Amino acid sequence: MTPTPPALGPLDETAQASLERIVFELIDRHERLLDVLGAQRVAMAAADPARLGQAGQRCADLLEGIGALEDERRMLLGEGDSGHRVTIAELASVLDEDRRERVLDLGSRLRGLVERCKREQSTLRAAADSLSGHMEGLIRQVIARLSHTGAYDQSGRVEHRAAVVSALDIKQ
Repeated sequence: MTPTPPALGPLDETAQASLERIVFELIDRHERLLDVLGAQRVAMAAADPARLGQAGQRCADLLEGIGALEDERRMLLGEGDSGHRVTIAELASVLDEDRRERVLDLGSRLRGLVERCKREQSTLRAAADSLSGHMEGLIRQVIARLSHTGAYDQSGRVEHRAAVVSALDIKQ
């Protein structure tokens, strides 16, 4: 069963202006997020952990700001924790006519930015997973080459062989 949307009644001028401002700010934050994701990609390609850390922190800060704006939007619309999120189209239906088209255009722009951010984050995640797998393979190779005891197999994992039986005569 899908949650029922909260009833949207007419919004006063202050609420309408606040919601329009929130959409503008969401667009700004997502554009900045795309820039930061690009910086993360460059830092990863350059294997620069300092720049990668800085970009990661900027990304976290932007995502926190996006979350705060989303909370503000939910509060203004009285969404609460019902599970239903009011769409821009639903919101536009209760806006003044002069504001409606503008907010619909902004909503379309925001939707495109969100999709681009998702794609970029997915690409970065896949690259990070690939790099992690590559590094793990290199570490296994080094371990295997340095293992003089035979405790590790060719892949660098601990070899499970029969127990080595040995004794040491300590009486002499």
